[in-house]
Amino acid sequence: MPDLNEQIVSLLPYMAFAGTCGTALAAVLWRKLQATRTALENQREAINHLQEGFYRSTLDGKQILANPALVRLNGYRTEQEQLDAVKNIGAEWYVEPGRREEFQQQLFERGRITSFVSEVYRHKTRERIWVSENARLVTDHHTGAPLYYEGTVRDITDEMRLKETRDRLEKLAANLPGGLFQIIQQDSRKIAIRYMSDTFADLFGLREVAPDKILKCITSRIEPADLKRYNQAFAKSARELTSLDQQIRYTGSDGKKIWIHVTATPEAEDDRTIVWHGHALEITRQKEIEQRFEHMANFDTLTSLPKRSVLEDRVKAAISGCNRRGEYAALLFIDLDNFKQLNDTLGHDAGDELLRQIAQRLRSQTRACDTVARFGGDEFVIVIDNLGTDPELSREKAAAFASKLLGSFGESFDLSGREYFSSPSIGIALIGPEQATLEEILSRADSAMYQAKKGGRNTFVIFDEKRENSGAIANYLRELKGAAGRGEFHLVFQPQIDGSGRISGAEAFIRWEHPEHGIIAPSDFMPVAEKSGLLTEINEWVLNQAIARLASWQKDKRLSHLSLSVNLSVQQFSLTGFPERLKELVEASGIDPDRLTLELPESLLTRNMKTVGNRMRQIKKTGVRFSLDDFGTGAASLASLNHLPVDEIKIDGLLVSSIENDDRSRSMIAGILGIAHALKLHTVAEHVGNALQHAYLRERGCDGFQGYHFHPPLSADVFEAVVATWPRHDKLPLAS
Repeated sequence: MPDLNEQIVSLLPYMAFAGTCGTALAAVLWRKLQATRTALENQREAINHLQEGFYRSTLDGKQILANPALVRLNGYRTEQEQLDAVKNIGAEWYVEPGRREEFQQQLFERGRITSFVSEVYRHKTRERIWVSENARLVTDHHTGAPLYYEGTVRDITDEMRLKETRDRLEKLAANLPGGLFQIIQQDSRKIAIRYMSDTFADLFGLREVAPDKILKCITSRIEPADLKRYNQAFAKSARELTSLDQQIRYTGSDGKKIWIHVTATPEAEDDRTIVWHGHALEITRQKEIEQRFEHMANFDTLTSLPKRSVLEDRVKAAISGCNRRGEYAALLFIDLDNFKQLNDTLGHDAGDELLRQIAQRLRSQTRACDTVARFGGDEFVIVIDNLGTDPELSREKAAAFASKLLGSFGESFDLSGREYFSSPSIGIALIGPEQATLEEILSRADSAMYQAKKGGRNTFVIFDEKRENSGAIANYLRELKGAAGRGEFHLVFQPQIDGSGRISGAEAFIRWEHPEHGIIAPSDFMPVAEKSGLLTEINEWVLNQAIARLASWQKDKRLSHLSLSVNLSVQQFSLTGFPERLKELVEASGIDPDRLTLELPESLLTRNMKTVGNRMRQIKKTGVRFSLDDFGTGAASLASLNHLPVDEIKIDGLLVSSIENDDRSRSMIAGILGIAHALKLHTVAEHVGNALQHAYLRERGCDGFQGYHFHPPLSADVFEAVVATWPRHDKLPLAS
């Protein structure tokens, strides 16, 4: 806009003419002059209040106007002081020679210029600062000739210094491993990324991510468990202004999983904002090396089983869990028989190969929740968990598992083409709710293992503190002889429930009522009986008593629908003349043989299948039924089920007890039931301990159920009373 003098000069011809035309026209012109003066004054007032510097300069660079902001920017106190001091703006103001000419060239070519950034001198103090200029060329309205130019000046020194700092950081970051970042948290708890280097963006795969989506993108790619831990550490860092140091697993935009180490130091600003200055570094390779070293430290290189240090931690965890939940677990100490002889005859390479194969076989017999470890040399340890809250039932489960382990060793090992048979001696110590230390548990299992060695090897012994303290093992063997004749044996019966909830039968178990030690479970004395040659006599007694009891039930209308299952040992099954003896007993008793089920151990199927099948078919001629006991973690194959005269499968109790917390057990149970249904085999689940297990099995089509959820083993009288009043009768105590 023209200044006031120009406006007056432009009006002089009209004023002269007004003198001849009269006073009226003069008055109009005067009012126009006053309006112009007022507009110019208002314009100057606005210019003076601008936050940015404003100037007007002649074409040759002499300033003719400067507002207070520009005066302060140049270090002067008044406009006149600055106008007097500035003689040549191009030579005196710009740091870079030729910058003024570049400015004027662009201005005259385009008529205006915006955001022209230059380094200049604060005119009075000669301090170097950075400014951004906007300017326009003012021309004559009539001729178009340039008159002067005017524009604004903004101090951007802080911005340029910040940019320089960032540029230096970027160059530094580009040559550093990892990426740099700043995270800001305002008082409102809102978190944002203030700065990230290019290497940080590349590390986290953020190049194509919108700025407002970056944090969400990062958190969505962190492993949930690591994110939870990171958020807790971040909150603590914000609360206490302590350093952040976290290692996280992260999935990049390409789907690759990596490890990232994040460190950051918080700084509180005046407005209660917290800024974290941090560094992120990929440590995937380092973690892989650490994991390899950790695996080498904790796992045996020969067998890949956990070493003793890991085992001790897991035993302590089992002890703590049993104490807390009131449950039982078991530790099995396994020592290979005659291993030194193998090393001496076939060499250490053969010994190592045997250890590898035994480790694989032990793993194949256990559940995912169990622990198999190499204790040292030819010693292994297995910890089986979730045995329930009843000590007697837990002992039976541990004994059943040990029996299966022994059975699995019936299959030979291939040592470089040489067939080799190995056997273990197993000592078992229960882990229960009572306070016991790791050392005590290991000592008990080790003591029981040595008793198994003394008992003839290839057997197991469950630690019994009473017998250990009395040193009565030798007496124990002597007292077992004649126990049947003295009336110390008796049978107990555990109810079996069908799908409708009715008691359909029972399984018979032997108990030894010792005059001093009280009730002794078969898991404690049957292995000793086997080694001492008493097993045949005891098995004969059990079968006689069971058939006699079944005969009495069939004469009672209330009980005539019941069936009875009896365990048949491998020795008894293979005994010469057994089929004939069984036929005599069945015919003499007059029982319906279809009501008698003989339960075979699954380990029997590791023997010659043709021989086993012929013997089963010979026994089957008596009309009895066969059940395959503890099916699911042993040696039975699908082929054996299809070619042997099996009528029933009993699902292994260790699988059943793991239904709540082991996916592998649930999958195996579903597979077993599917196979049984396809082959039209009856199924019974043993060791059912609670309603959840019962419901799971029933929903998947299991036919029968047995376990403490329904009843413990009962004396004959109590069992018969329960059947007569079922299902109104409450559960009764364990038979004495």
